[in-house]
Formats: sequence, structure tokens, C-alpha cells
Amino acid sequence: MQVKTNEENDIDFNFSFEEDKIHNEQKPIFRFDFFNIYQPYEKCVCKIITKIEEKENFGTGFFCYLPSKQMRVLITNNHIIDQNFLDKEEELIIYLEEKKKQEKIIIDLNSERFKITNKELDYTIIEILDEDLIDDFFEVDENKMKNENFINESVFNLQFCKGEYLNVSFGKIIAANKNGPRFFLYDAGTEEGSSGSPIISINGGKIIGLHKGYYTKNVKTKLNVGIYLYEIFQLIPKSTHLENKNAIKCLYDIKEKDVNKDIQVYDNENNIEKYITSYSIFRHDEKKRGIIDGKFRFEKEGKYLINYYIDKSAANLSEMFNECDSLIKVYMPSFSDNKITKMAGMFDNCYSLKNINIFNSFNTKNVIDMSNMFSNCYSLEKLNLSLFTTSNVQNMSGLFNGCKSLKKINLSSFNTEKVTDMSKMFNGCEQLEEINLESFNTKNVEDMSYMFSNCEKLSEINLASFDTKNVEDISFMFELCKSLKKLDLSSFNIKNVIKMKGLFKRCLSLKEINLSTFSTNKSTKVNDMFLGCKSLRIINNNDKKIEEEFISISKY
Repeated sequence: MQVKTNEENDIDFNFSFEEDKIHNEQKPIFRFDFFNIYQPYEKCVCKIITKIEEKENFGTGFFCYLPSKQMRVLITNNHIIDQNFLDKEEELIIYLEEKKKQEKIIIDLNSERFKITNKELDYTIIEILDEDLIDDFFEVDENKMKNENFINESVFNLQFCKGEYLNVSFGKIIAANKNGPRFFLYDAGTEEGSSGSPIISINGGKIIGLHKGYYTKNVKTKLNVGIYLYEIFQLIPKSTHLENKNAIKCLYDIKEKDVNKDIQVYDNENNIEKYITSYSIFRHDEKKRGIIDGKFRFEKEGKYLINYYIDKSAANLSEMFNECDSLIKVYMPSFSDNKITKMAGMFDNCYSLKNINIFNSFNTKNVIDMSNMFSNCYSLEKLNLSLFTTSNVQNMSGLFNGCKSLKKINLSSFNTEKVTDMSKMFNGCEQLEEINLESFNTKNVEDMSYMFSNCEKLSEINLASFDTKNVEDISFMFELCKSLKKLDLSSFNIKNVIKMKGLFKRCLSLKEINLSTFSTNKSTKVNDMFLGCKSLRIINNNDKKIEEEFISISKY
């Protein structure tokens, strides 16, 4: 069977499939926000608007991170963004949608940015830089895609139908091109505006291809053609535009009240300036005046990106952005070769900081002090620490203290074998609902006081892997963990614990505690241990001092 494109760049395809199994009707397209299960992909897809010869065109694009090339890209069709448009190096207008609201973003197609397009395969790739302020990407393993044709794979397509809002449709891959694996047919529904949209496997959310267009053999058969992504990726040169590898990139949101004032953009208390070799400010009209003693005067309200290029000799970045109220995002693309040993309080009291994005090889192998690194980052919502190397860290006290917007923290990559202080590590994480501590090695920890204090939404904490033989202070460790109903501390060895004051204070929902290994041989302070535990009925312990303290709670 021959299928021809209805696009102007006609190509003949040879597909083999059973035509009588293809339904004539257009498959339904749904408003994207109906499907919460696909919400993680929402900001990986964008609406694209271009003007060519005064005619406004619209389509869809999506963002991918390619680990093999350490590169982030925007992908769409050539018939959306062609070579003529790229050559003009104009501004590209895109829109990101989140919860029905769309945010306009302008991408400057400057000469340094890597760009490639191909009319025959109908794709365009544009490198995404940090100043584009794009946070969410599909992660692609090009090698795993190479030998798969995905025939009969169930897929969904995300598209900005008619240039309006994000929509989703479902279908499956019907056939692949017999003369080569470049193209495939699939039967998910599409409308005008779907050009450049991603085709994603329902099984595991793997991204498979790029939508090309709408094809028909005759009135009875309606299908879409997609382009396998691995065909596109293998054409990208290995040598692409490389960013400065020692740049910390910071986005500031300047309000009207802060205009024409000296606003702190970094803290020079620890002589940070000696490690900053240069900086760049991405607002051309704001380069008149430099940064003086960590302060900069912004002449207009709005968002500003400042790149700080860090010298390889940098050792102490403690409190670098302490109390930078206007800082809202940080990009740390690579610190592969550095001598940094201290990051204590690096983002302490950055009350407006929402995201810290870490790409590529962020090297923290020499760091010994991370205490209060994210302390009081009240607005921090996302934090990926999978690239952190913590094997030499000794102090993690207050690491997430006051991060009251974080709901989940994945610490599965953390090596804590040298840590001696975990006090206040999660104190004040009021919205924290899930935490995995199975990888924690606590054999050298001496202080766990206030470790989970004020974690009001944690309903469960698995501490079975904790080694507490060297711990001396566990006072107020679970204070105000209001949602905890049961706690098993039977693995705890508290032979060296001296302080247990307020250990379970105001754990309002706690009904049962296993304290079978607890004794007060060395402990001098156990007062208020169960104060406010109004639901507590069982403590499973035979220590007289602890039992007396438990009985005393009935007085309150």
C-alpha cells in the first residue's frame, strides 16, 4: 500500500498493515487537565507561535534531555520552524501551560545556540540554554531506542489543538515504513496545531516519536505519521555548543518596590567575590552598573538571570546566597572539577527560592559541611539531589530545616557514613509526606536532636536501618509530628544517649511506641518526653523513669 503526505514536502512511504482493521472515525481528543496521571509531562510540551511573511503559524514542540550529548533541546517539525526562520535569528515565542494557565517565554535564536533542521525528515532541533528558564524535560536514552520499532505499542499524543490549550489523545502504533525505520503510522486523534507534538508510550512513559502530519490513502483510511526519535538524534553532531562548566546561574524576580535599590544578589560575608572570576547579566539594558560587594541595582522590575563563573580554586561557598530574598531559581549545570569543601548555609534564608535545577556532573565529593544548606527555603518545591556525592560530609545539621513546601525528598543516593550531626535535619518540613531513609548509615552520628521536629504530615518514618550506638542527644527528635500514629524504635541502641527531653512532645496522633530497647542509665533529661501525646496508650517499655514520665501525661 502507498501512503502520501498531504504536506508540501511529499514523500512516498511503504507500509504494511491490515487496512480493514483501521477504523474510519477520528479518535477522541481530551482536555489535558482531565488526566492527572499525565501531569508530569505537562511542562515538557509547549505551544509554538511563529510569524513568516506576516502570517502567524502555530504548532507544538517538546523538550528533551539527551544524556549522551549532555544537551537539552526543543524539538518540533521543520514545517513549523524552517531554515529561513532559523537564519533570521529572531525571537521564538513559546507558551508553557500549567493548570490551565499559560506562561509566555521568548527564546533568542542567537548565533551561539546549536540549531539544526531537516525538511525531508521534517524536524527542527534548537538547543535550550539556562537563560531560557525551561525546567522540565523528557529524558531520553538514545541507545535503548535504536532497535525497537514499537509496533502495536499503546501511545498517547500531547498537542496544542488549534493553537489553544493542551490536549491528549490515545491510540497505538499500526505499522513502520518497510524501506527504513524513519516513519511509522499511528491512530491517535489529532487536530490542527498537533504538528511537532510528542508521541509517548503509555507503558512507562517512554517518548517514542515526533508527530509529522495527517495522512490519508483514501476516504476510508485516516492515520497519522510519526518520526522515530532515534532517527533524529543520530544526526545531531557530538560536538555542540558547550556552556561554561563552572557557572552558577541564578534567576531573580525583582518587584517594583526593589527597583533602583541595592539588592543583595549574593552574600560576600565569606569573601565569596574572590571565587567569582566573572559574571553576566541577561538583560542588555542592565549592564551599565556592576555588582558591588554582592549587591546590584536593578533599573526595572521583572526577571533577571545572572551567571556567576566560579574559579576552580573555590573552597568555601558557605552562605553564598544567604538571605537573597529575590532569588527564585538556581541552575547548577556542572561542577565536575572543583575543590569545594564547604556549602554550609549556601541558600539559607532564601525565602522565595522555588527550584534548584542540577544537570550533568554536579561534583560535591570534597564537601564536608552541608549544614543549613537549604535552611528556611520556605518556597522550595522541587529538589533533585541524585547527583550529590556526600561520602565525605560530616555535618548535615539543619540541611532541610524550614523547607516547609517540600512534600517529598529522595535521599536514596546519600552516603552518610561520616556524618556526626543530623540535628534539625528535617525540622520544620511541614508539608513533607514521604521520606526514604533506607540508605542512611548513622553509625557515627552523635546528635539527632530535633531531627524530624515539626514534620506535621509525616504519617510514617521507617528507622529500622538506623545505628544509634554513638548518639548522645535525641531530645525533641519527633516533637510535633502530629500525624505519626505508630513508631517502632526497637532497633535503637541508646546506651550513650544523655538527652531525651521532649522526644515525642505533642505527637498528637501517636497511639503506640515500641521502646523495648530504651533505658535511662545515662540519660539525665527525660522530662516532657510524652507531653501532649493525648492519644498515646502503649509504650512497650520497662524502664522505671520512662514509665513514670509516661504516667505523668495523664495530668495534662
